[in-house]
Amino acid sequence: MPDTPEKQAEVNRLQEQCYLLDNLDFVSRLMQDNAAFSTVLPVSGPLLDFHSRLEYQGARTENVFLSLKPALLSSLVPKLKFFKKTRSGEVEIKFSDKTSVSDITTAVRPNAVGIKDFSYKFAGTNEAEYKWNIEAELDFFCNTLTTLSQDVTVGKETYRYLDLIIPSRPKRVRGEGEATHSDNEDFYELKVELGWMPPTEFPTGLKGDIDLAALKQELEVQQLTLFLHPKLFDIDYTG
Repeated sequence: MPDTPEKQAEVNRLQEQCYLLDNLDFVSRLMQDNAAFSTVLPVSGPLLDFHSRLEYQGARTENVFLSLKPALLSSLVPKLKFFKKTRSGEVEIKFSDKTSVSDITTAVRPNAVGIKDFSYKFAGTNEAEYKWNIEAELDFFCNTLTTLSQDVTVGKETYRYLDLIIPSRPKRVRGEGEATHSDNEDFYELKVELGWMPPTEFPTGLKGDIDLAALKQELEVQQLTLFLHPKLFDIDYTG
């Protein structure tokens, strides 16, 4: 027996919760029939399935993704894309994912930038800011510092790899010591897309009962988009 009133109260609460869980179907129907409980959502199906869907990221076709076999799931190609988003549009910041023939045959170091690692976490401490307060860290490499400062133009948009590390402010001070600010026309933020690339076809022998169109829709739902602003950076000179 509990030796203090506080411990006895904890035991009582646990027993009450266990009783409600064991009789959840009966309690749900009872509350549904009572007009005073109009906001109660009755639970149907296995209880564990109900909890897993609460934690699942907003899928409209969740049964497709959750029913993928390990072999098909491992065949999906992860996607990690960075975009420079300005006031006028956005442009994808391209990274090298392979070595070209010219990189091998040239006498100088390849002029390429590659990603080594990317991590993030939601640092918000309450519901209102949970997914808006984001801490992220990007680790990438290049062979020359000149590569970082070169302009890359795609259509009407231009980016540099320095945009990944140099902070950009939405406002700029008009003059030294002045309190008035004006919009920074060069302001930008970074958009990051994480997920899986939609397959064009199923690998041989892995299709099963999965519909390709439904799988593509599911992968779109599962994609995560982050909007970030550069803050701090370190440069490591090695090699």
